[in-house]
Amino acid sequence: MPKFSLLQSNFTGGELSPALALGRVDIAKYNNGVKRLENCQVTVQGGAKRRPGTRFIAATKIANKRARLIEFVYNRGQAYVLELGDGYMRFFADRAQIVNGTPVEVVSPYTEAQLPAVNYVQKADTAFFVQEGVFPHRLQRFSTIEWRMGVVPFITPAFEEQGQYPLVSLQFTIAPGIPVPPGTYILTAAAAIFLRSDVGRLLSANSGTAKIIGYTSNTAVTVQVLSTFKNRDLFAGSWNLEGSPQDSIAPSSKGQVGQLISLNANFTYLSSQKTITAFVSGYGTVAVEVTGHGYVAGDTVNVSGTSRIDGNWVVNRVIDANHFNWMAPTLPDGILGTTGTVAKIQVSADSEVWQPTDVGSYVNINGGLVEITEFVNVGTVNGRVLRELAADVPAGANAWTLEQVAWNASKGYPRAVTINKQRLMFAGSPGYPQHVWGSEIQGYLNFQFGTADDQAFRFEIDGPRNSPIRHLAPAKQLLVLTEADEMSLKGGQEKPITPTNIQKTDESTVGAGAVRPIKVGNEMVFVQAAGKKIAGIGYRYEIDGFDSPDRTIFASHITGTGVVQLAHQKEPDSTLYAVRADGQLAACAYDISQEVTGWGRWITQGSYESVACVPTAIGEDTYAIVARTVGGSTVRYVEVFDPDMLVDCGITGTSVGGQATWTGLGHLEGMVVQAWADGAYMGEFTVTGGQITLQRNANSVQIGLGFTCLVEMLQPEVGGNGSTAQGSQVHVNEVIIRTINTKAALINGQPIDPRRFGEALLDQPIPDFDGDVRVTTLSDEMYRTSQIITQPYPLPFHLLDVIRSVTINN
Repeated sequence: MPKFSLLQSNFTGGELSPALALGRVDIAKYNNGVKRLENCQVTVQGGAKRRPGTRFIAATKIANKRARLIEFVYNRGQAYVLELGDGYMRFFADRAQIVNGTPVEVVSPYTEAQLPAVNYVQKADTAFFVQEGVFPHRLQRFSTIEWRMGVVPFITPAFEEQGQYPLVSLQFTIAPGIPVPPGTYILTAAAAIFLRSDVGRLLSANSGTAKIIGYTSNTAVTVQVLSTFKNRDLFAGSWNLEGSPQDSIAPSSKGQVGQLISLNANFTYLSSQKTITAFVSGYGTVAVEVTGHGYVAGDTVNVSGTSRIDGNWVVNRVIDANHFNWMAPTLPDGILGTTGTVAKIQVSADSEVWQPTDVGSYVNINGGLVEITEFVNVGTVNGRVLRELAADVPAGANAWTLEQVAWNASKGYPRAVTINKQRLMFAGSPGYPQHVWGSEIQGYLNFQFGTADDQAFRFEIDGPRNSPIRHLAPAKQLLVLTEADEMSLKGGQEKPITPTNIQKTDESTVGAGAVRPIKVGNEMVFVQAAGKKIAGIGYRYEIDGFDSPDRTIFASHITGTGVVQLAHQKEPDSTLYAVRADGQLAACAYDISQEVTGWGRWITQGSYESVACVPTAIGEDTYAIVARTVGGSTVRYVEVFDPDMLVDCGITGTSVGGQATWTGLGHLEGMVVQAWADGAYMGEFTVTGGQITLQRNANSVQIGLGFTCLVEMLQPEVGGNGSTAQGSQVHVNEVIIRTINTKAALINGQPIDPRRFGEALLDQPIPDFDGDVRVTTLSDEMYRTSQIITQPYPLPFHLLDVIRSVTINN
């Protein structure tokens, strides 16, 4: 029976998935991983220490509804945590709630159900928020106690040609209860909705499409059904009249930016010009020769190129097919010129183009842009020039477009937002799931599209799987994360993105869910669409592109039933947090440069629901919302992880003269708490009347909910030259644990050499121990190959190494 001494010198492999822990002794992670890791923080240096406890700050506003924590960082000295709840937002800083007599609060547009999908970006004193069911909002900070939140006041919002979604029901002339197949039908509206200029437009609802081919009245049109409608009735708001009106319009002038002009569907224009081949002057008349003129008496014509009789004249008499005359002053010398041109002045037919609901829409015409400000009648609207027109000539059907704000109740609102290269950018609304919109450079509120490099732009990514955009993330290039793919956008030749210079590259095919990604080092870490995997997309020089490796591949179980939020704490230990749907907190020592991803699970007497990390003057703080059951009711508390705290939801207190009774525990009324006093564990107490009484006076205390840190070792593996210990009887004869700053520990429930840590665990300060503790008096149970090291007391614990002496019986 050979004996071996096995050293595990680090725990950076973290908690391995059961499939790996039971069989994959061949991978490197096995030698630095563990079977279970609970309430321990893995350090990049290799150790596993008791996780920080939490300090109680305040209850959330609404105890029976979830809230979400969001970071808001102006700089290291001005960092805030926002409590975003059902219809409200509150604020925290420096481990305290911000109050001005009462908690400082602003109204939020988001319901509890919408909170998980809220996305945001923040710069300086301003943050922008998006959610697919709410118009984008802006949060501004004016001082620590003055905050304002409201809809984003766009100078010009993003707009698209999207047609209309009239709130009027329609019905096909067909028997009820059956689909409407391709063919010609009369379509009747419950109220006046159609215009003559709708002829030629497409009408769609669900999978059905029809083209309007005839106009009867404002409540009846003839349509050609192109694809089958499911039934004859189209309910109000469920159908779309696509495109723009099919008629000509004319601007009253080119206009200057800011000027009001008219857009008219009834206007005068010149017919094709004809050449005047001869002039004859008479007494008060001018007779001309124009081959095949086609005019009749009473027509108004425009003459040009004669220099002496240019202008508009009324045809007096048609002499024949090639000659006519008009009344004009007799010229003294009778000389009219040698040639010229003539064109009939015509008036467009009575046109119906505009609807009252067009106010607020935008008209792209003749290279310019006009915002409609007033409906005059179906033939005329007035508008404000946003971009000067190139000409004031009429624009025919399909030469101009009527466009609406891209984000509205029928099309939805953006899911993604970021700031990239001095542009505010949105993406992925339900109506335009693959669109990206970018503002003007340094003009976050202006989305007036153009072609100049600094103007706003819109771009459709045309992803290979047609998946909706979930997130935008700045990196070496702008990353676009969809539900099925990851891609990057950049300008060509190392230039920034411009309206005419956008290049898309497909990068990976993981797919992202609703959880907001976070930047960790050089990676953007995101949750896969199903919520079970966490990937890190980053630029890899070896492939000259982006890659998205699975960062939970060795701990596939660690996300439980799914992840609902991510956060990253940079200091003092780089830790990635993943809030699980079941209330546990997955915590990972995360340093890709050192190839460290060591996962563990943090468990408290309650459920973690949200976390946020913000910098402080000396490091970083991680805040959490924790749902707990106190007095039989669910409460939700904002707490902050504190490396000096040894309990959860705790308080601290000091007394110069010492005291036994400690108050301030009303938030834990009726709960069993642990107490630490003057460096000693005092035992468990039940909170009554918001206080507890210790066995003796104490000068310094911590009081709160207890938790146990746990490290369960994997089965030892002794291999080499093709041999293995797997399948053999392995007996652990001795265990040596190497610790630093540690006061107590147990193996499989048996205290480890209490003489080294101090004779008593209760009521007396225990000295810190650095070094090796040898466990040789093992019980029969402890001969098991899996040793469970625990620390259930509010005392420090930091495990560095485990050395096991084992005997193998083949």
